[in-house]
Amino acid sequence: MLALFLVIAMVHGVIDSRSLMDSPILLMIYTGICLAGLYALTERLIIARLKIGTIGGTVVGIERFGKRIAVLTIASDRPLEHQAGQFVELGVPVRYERPHPFTIASAPGAPMVQIAVNAAGTGTAHIVRGTMIGDRVSLGAVRGQYRHDDAGSRQVWVAGGIGITPFVSWVRSRGAEDPGLRVDLVWTHHGFGDMP
Repeated sequence: MLALFLVIAMVHGVIDSRSLMDSPILLMIYTGICLAGLYALTERLIIARLKIGTIGGTVVGIERFGKRIAVLTIASDRPLEHQAGQFVELGVPVRYERPHPFTIASAPGAPMVQIAVNAAGTGTAHIVRGTMIGDRVSLGAVRGQYRHDDAGSRQVWVAGGIGITPFVSWVRSRGAEDPGLRVDLVWTHHGFGDMP
């Protein structure tokens, strides 16, 4: 249904807008936005459903922190190549639930994949409460360029709540003691009792 709405909105934008036809620059910008939307739609409807680049895995550990946070440990069917700070779409066996993007908390090259999940909505609440050890999951293509390597030897990291996850991966990838890097971490959350 979303696909149909997107296409109708694009066509309507061209037919109903005289200013698009009068301004070549505006027309190019609109065309670029439409192409980006069509690419995202194609990726969601075709590539994601065909599971191109998807790796299977089995949940081998779950740590729950209160009712809202769970850290899933997953044994992937083949190594998941990633850099610290990147994310992956996690597909779980919950009916009518689409894969959700989560930052990978484990270090690159670690034998298991760890993902921290905050029950912020209905889908993530199903993951936190309903995922069990032994469940088969899917790990989509690794994405994102949230890295700190080129930021210098003195850094300030700011995180809120479950947003600490990329920083956990960075520390795990570099080790807790890195003489070439000095970091001040500012992390806030309401209710630290539920945080890992």
